[in-house]
Parts: sequence; structure tokens; C-alpha cells
Amino acid sequence: MFIILHVCFMVLSLLFCVLRTQDISEEIIQPYFFILFGTLWAALEVQIEGKYGWATKLPTTPFFCTHFTWYHAVMNTMVFLIAFEVVSFSWNLPFWIAALFLIEDYMWFMINPSFGISKYNHEAVWWHKWICGMPLGNWISGIVMIGSSIGSHSTNKILWSYTFIVFGYLLLSTLANNFLAPIPEPEVEEEEGKPVENKSNEDYF
Repeated sequence: MFIILHVCFMVLSLLFCVLRTQDISEEIIQPYFFILFGTLWAALEVQIEGKYGWATKLPTTPFFCTHFTWYHAVMNTMVFLIAFEVVSFSWNLPFWIAALFLIEDYMWFMINPSFGISKYNHEAVWWHKWICGMPLGNWISGIVMIGSSIGSHSTNKILWSYTFIVFGYLLLSTLANNFLAPIPEPEVEEEEGKPVENKSNEDYF
């Protein structure tokens, strides 16, 4: 399933490149780009991190005295650069920055074969702070998105449509993961002094 998923998003990326050369409304292209980019960003991080969330097995170091690492700091800086380049300075800017972080973080779990919706909880995902069954970051992203929609309501109501599109996409991804994804295998504790067997890279497609 995960190989097919990656191929599908690569095909959708090529389709986006073709559509971008055509005279298509920015109101259509913008949500397509950010949903696609956020999901590809999540897929890339799954390929880098595997089943070890929050870069716990990567050769990175803490970002000063914070909970983040330099891996997160550099990656997030790139996201801000892309958002400021693609979106004009308006309510759309904070909306899509928040949406990108929401899409990337949530889709990381939906397309990661070691997690999925069955392990989307505070016990398995220990690196997030959970409030009312969801990571704090998701709540912040949702509030920023809705706040941006309210802020632009008097002049442009399109952000409300984008809000429903993003949440609808995440809901469909959850349903697809629930019905199509295999159940993640239980974690096997590593015995001290015993070499860990390397799994095939196919596990993380």
C-alpha cells in the first residue's frame, strides 16, 4: 500500500507541474499545492526517520535549550521560506503556514507503516504534548487557520473553503488508513549486546 501511495503522490506532483503551466485559477492551484507539498514533506520525513519519531535516531543535536533539534529548525525554516515565496502577504499566509504544519505532522502518522491511526495516541507518540486527544500543535494550527478565516471574512471568504478542504483531506486520510493500512507490528525490545536486525527499506514505503 505504501509503495502505491508514494507513486500516486509523485504522479500528482507531475500533474501539478502540468497544471501550473495552464491558465488555472490560483484559488484552485493553492490548496492543491499546499496539501500535496505537506504530504510529500511528511513522506520525506518518514523515509528519513522511519519508526523513530522526533528524529531520535538521527545524527542531529538539540536546538539550543528547546525541545526541538537542528533537524526540525532547518526543516521548519524551509517551510516558512516556501510559504512566503508562494503566498502573498495576506491572511492566506498564516493560514497556509499553519495548514502545512498540520498536514505534515498528521500525515506523518497516517503514511508511516509503524504508526497509523491505531497508534496515534499519547503513549505511542510521546514527543508531543496531548490535549483532549490531540497534539497541542494540531490545536494551535487549527486555531490559526480558523482565526485567519475569520480575519479575512469581510473581504474574502475563500479561506473557509480551504479550511473544509484541509480538514476533509485529513478525515479521508484517516478513514483510508483505518480501512486499508496494515496493523502496525508491536515493538520488539532490543536486547543489550545483541545486534539489531536491519529491516528492509520497503517497510518504510
